[in-house]
Amino acid sequence: IRANMFASGEHRLALAGTNPPWTPDVNLWTLESFVRVTFQDASAGLFKDVRHRGRTQGYPIQQTLLAHLQPASTEVGVNTKLLIWFRPSVYVESFGFLEIHAVQAFLISCIPG
Repeated sequence: IRANMFASGEHRLALAGTNPPWTPDVNLWTLESFVRVTFQDASAGLFKDVRHRGRTQGYPIQQTLLAHLQPASTEVGVNTKLLIWFRPSVYVESFGFLEIHAVQAFLISCIPG
């Protein structure tokens, strides 16, 4: 997008988001393009001139994972042991994988025991 103009033709983009804990009852994705509408008005739903609208069925959420974290210490700048309890909603086979992503500004490492 340059000078508030978007070229015609085929475009692709990657979105990042967080899945909900379960599949929503209404599971539709919508993409709309507008004419002569500011971003603020479009975000607030204050528009008349929808140029294109596309809808597609969403994807089902396959499993959930409940987790509980308990640190040995919450003191700033201290290395601490973090205990994690988790309960997947589906069976995880031997040698399966569990990914842990720390929030911003945290550094995690693991020494298997």
